[in-house]
Amino acid sequence: MNRTLQLDLADTRHKGAVAGQVVLGVAVAAGLPPLAASRQARAVRSLCDALPGGLRLSAREEPDGARTIAIDAPGAGSGDLPPAAAEVLGASIDGRELVFVLRRPPLRSR
Repeated sequence: MNRTLQLDLADTRHKGAVAGQVVLGVAVAAGLPPLAASRQARAVRSLCDALPGGLRLSAREEPDGARTIAIDAPGAGSGDLPPAAAEVLGASIDGRELVFVLRRPPLRSR
């Protein structure tokens, strides 16, 4: 089964909030604990609020259950994607696209 999501967000004041909620849902589906999922959602919200223009958010499920999320900002210049956001998300920046992976943390045994 193909499990992908693609969302085009117009340049409105709510694009960050919508993107954050989508990432929260994807993070929970990936098995992240609530606090980690919330942290990812807040980071995406602040990133998207800071970017000019509309956005395209894509998510896909990998064979190992992880979720890969890409945020493409067509209106962004080469310096518009803040490196600090990439660091918080554990993301890589490729031109105007930011890509990161949400993966369930391994269980620890004592």
